[in-house]
Amino acid sequence: MPSKEKHIAGIVPIAGQRRADYVFPWHDCLMPLNKDYYAIERAVYECAVVGCDVVWIVSDTEFQPLVREIVGSWLLDPLQMNKKNRQKESFEHRRIPIYYLPIHPKDRERRDCLPWSILYGANVANMFARRISQRIQTDKFWVAFPHGVYDPDNLRVFREGERHNFLQNKNCDKLIHHFNKNINNTKKYRNTYTLSYVYKPILNKLNKYFKFFNFKNVDNMEIVLWPKGSFMNPHYDEGDYLSFIVYLNDDYKGGETIINNIKIKPQKGSIVIFSNGLYLHHVNKVIDKERFTLIAWYK
Repeated sequence: MPSKEKHIAGIVPIAGQRRADYVFPWHDCLMPLNKDYYAIERAVYECAVVGCDVVWIVSDTEFQPLVREIVGSWLLDPLQMNKKNRQKESFEHRRIPIYYLPIHPKDRERRDCLPWSILYGANVANMFARRISQRIQTDKFWVAFPHGVYDPDNLRVFREGERHNFLQNKNCDKLIHHFNKNINNTKKYRNTYTLSYVYKPILNKLNKYFKFFNFKNVDNMEIVLWPKGSFMNPHYDEGDYLSFIVYLNDDYKGGETIINNIKIKPQKGSIVIFSNGLYLHHVNKVIDKERFTLIAWYK
């Protein structure tokens, strides 16, 4: 039986939203944020940025035609576009379909509120995906509100996750040298050895790349030695908001990081950022030589 694929559905609820007192004949989600850029388009774009495979707009029937006229029935994946190929659609682009879901007549004036729109949209999205194929059954949802006050591009980190060559090789070697120099100050944690060390240059670089979060307010940061035979069982870090891993070397076998069933092969200098309290993760056994990582946790 084919394995189930990761499938994320975006939910944009506008049905049941309390109308602002603007006395406009159209829905508040059609308020312009800029020239030719409306609040509803901002929410749909947010879904695309975080990697949704489909977007469901839950709206009242009377507003659907106008919303559909503005938003359309699909959009291109913004992370697969660049300055060279953004002008013309090609096989490199991925279309994200947009579906419009009206509130059921029996729920109008009874359960037509934003929470119900979210639950109703998620249920219908999952039902339709399951009927098409078990492989694309929705296992995660992203809810985007038209009146969000943040820039959707700040959420790219949740999609990109991994960045290569984030830390130069010479700096990786310096951190390993610092660990070996202070080996007597390390602590044993299960089958690894840790050394508390706040490496400020990488925190400054993270703040430069990702504006949505202050990486300088780190709760714990360590250089970790993973000897041959070491591993980490699948777990969640309860109470944590975010974590990042920097691979300081890659001249070993095994030791892959598995996050939400996605295997990440270590590459020296690369960084992986993820929600360690939300996603199940573990580390495969180190088969040969030693593995060094720089890890930080945020509550």
